[in-house]
Amino acid sequence: MRHVHPVDETLPVPRLIPLAIQHVLVMYAGAVAVPLIIGRAVNLPAGLANISMACPNRHYLRLNLSPFGPANDNQVFVATDEPHGQIECTVGR
Repeated sequence: MRHVHPVDETLPVPRLIPLAIQHVLVMYAGAVAVPLIIGRAVNLPAGLANISMACPNRHYLRLNLSPFGPANDNQVFVATDEPHGQIECTVGR
């Protein structure tokens, strides 16, 4: 049996979903926290203390390489046109 390093381990989907949501929330928090903190520090008017973000949400599917011989051990992915969407967020102090 081949040893898989924990970093390369494929987690079950029920465990991946909350981790994916956590990752998105942390990325948004990191992007909006600094401007909000600095805005308060320099006494910006309240109307300038809101931050809105819109980010595309694109899905990537594992590519089936079996017709060509090698197995795809979660190394090669292809971007899909559907489903897609946009994640939007507005944060204010």
